[in-house]
Amino acid sequence: MIDLFLDNQLPHDEKSNLLELMNQNPEVQEILDNEIHFRDFIKNNVKRPNVSESFRQKLCDKFK
Repeated sequence: MIDLFLDNQLPHDEKSNLLELMNQNPEVQEILDNEIHFRDFIKNNVKRPNVSESFRQKLCDKFK
């Protein structure tokens, strides 16, 4: 549910319920904070290797 919330994929009513639950339960807020930190870590520390355009095209052609 937290992943959906962070991805803005949670329906409005469920989002409201989750926000209310976070206000009532600090453990849920802590879980959310941990997930946010984890996502930030991944974004800032995991580097994708560069791939040439010709490699991409060959790969795309194989799946057509």
